[in-house]
This record gives sequence, structure tokens and C-alpha cells, in this order.
Amino acid sequence: MYDRKRDVYNYYDSYGTFNLDAAKLCVGKLAPFINPKCKNQTEVDLDLRKTPQQPNDYDCGVYTLGITDYLAKTGGDDSQIANHINPKSITSLREEIFNLIKSQYEKDTKQKI
Repeated sequence: MYDRKRDVYNYYDSYGTFNLDAAKLCVGKLAPFINPKCKNQTEVDLDLRKTPQQPNDYDCGVYTLGITDYLAKTGGDDSQIANHINPKSITSLREEIFNLIKSQYEKDTKQKI
């Protein structure tokens, strides 16, 4: 996430630094479009932010959605992120997503799951 005030890209990863290399590559490609002052792909800084860690190897997508939603709602303020993103909240979010997909499927197909 780009932080205009600090002119840095915040890096959030619920699986440590697993995707750090991919994030650097992605930010390097996008940076000139986000910040016109950045003409060189190597000029970007990634700030590794403290991120709630997933306890398994399969919840990364749900954590990504939860963290993104939280940051959008707080305007990028991550100071209380650990109080809101945790295994319990991620389980609730996964169930919410499942129910949304199930409801839409049943509506579209007129079939119950």
C-alpha cells in the first residue's frame, strides 16, 4: 500500500516475508504510475509492517482480504490491526464469503447447496 505522506510502500504479509520479492517487483513496475517523481524502478522503498500472522498455509487469501478491508476502513492506519485481524475474525470472514457465494449461486441457479 502506498503511503503518500511518507512516500513509501507499506508491505503487509500474513506469512512472514514469503512474497517480499514479488512485492518488490510489482511495486517497482507500478511506482512510476503511482508517483510520477519515481522514474527509476529501483528508487522504491518497502516498509515491512507488523502484520498478524496466519497459523496455517492456506488462509493467505482471506488474510489479504481482511487486512485490505481493515486498512481501507481505517485510512491506512495499522496501529490497531492486531486487535482486528486474528484467526477468529478470519474464520468469520471466510464464513461470510462462503455464505455470500452460496447465496449468489442459489439465486442464479435456483438450486440449494
